Amino acid sequence: MKSAPALCLITALTSLAASSLAQEGPIKYRQGVMNAIGGHAGAIAQISYGGVGHRSHLTAHADAMESLTKMVVTAFEQNAKPTADVPSRAKEEIWKDFSDFKSKTDALVKAAADYAATARAGQTDMLAAKLDPLWDACKGCHKKFRAKEK
Repeated sequence: MKSAPALCLITALTSLAASSLAQEGPIKYRQGVMNAIGGHAGAIAQISYGGVGHRSHLTAHADAMESLTKMVVTAFEQNAKPTADVPSRAKEEIWKDFSDFKSKTDALVKAAADYAATARAGQTDMLAAKLDPLWDACKGCHKKFRAKEK
């Protein structure tokens, strides 16, 4: 019977570790999605403002952003909130006001789709005008639902 307390301790620790891993997977996944969106947005910005050339790459980046933005809402639906073991810049407000979060991500999906359609149509003269709505949609969500970097 001496092993009963040890078994209880092992069971409790295993349960805590499983709980942490259950939170970590969805958080890491959504961070991957958001980082990928940020990477494509950064590439679009460098091509558009940074003088790096590669204008022929804009459509690929725009298409990727369009696809990835459609994943944002579902990536957050699992309600995996940050913990001390699994940090995230996602604010609690996401889950407190999920309908507003969804509304803001819907605006992002629309802006990304509009930008991508313009790029696919080869309307390069109109792309610059499509950037502000895209950046505004990103900022609209980040301002309310993303904590500042520490």
